[in-house]
Amino acid sequence: MTLSVSLRIAAAGYAVALVIGCQTFHNTPAQDYVWEMGRACDTTTWRMTTVEADGRYTVQGASNAVDSSPYIACMDKQMKDHPYQEWVKTHQK
Repeated sequence: MTLSVSLRIAAAGYAVALVIGCQTFHNTPAQDYVWEMGRACDTTTWRMTTVEADGRYTVQGASNAVDSSPYIACMDKQMKDHPYQEWVKTHQK
């Protein structure tokens, strides 16, 4: 096998892996829901930084942030006011 054939095979394999890999970067419905609820709660003091596939989230506080309970209370209120099942019905793709 020549070098150019090997390079073409490697490039094709890389392209396939890239396409497959990109397909796995879509959020789950739970992630989209939590991100949307979190945007309403983000402030200059606290903001959501990550959401896991199952909906668990992480928030990060500014250097002067002490208490995250107002953020958590806001998320609880958002989720109570906008239940997941109702949100899914209005956001089906």
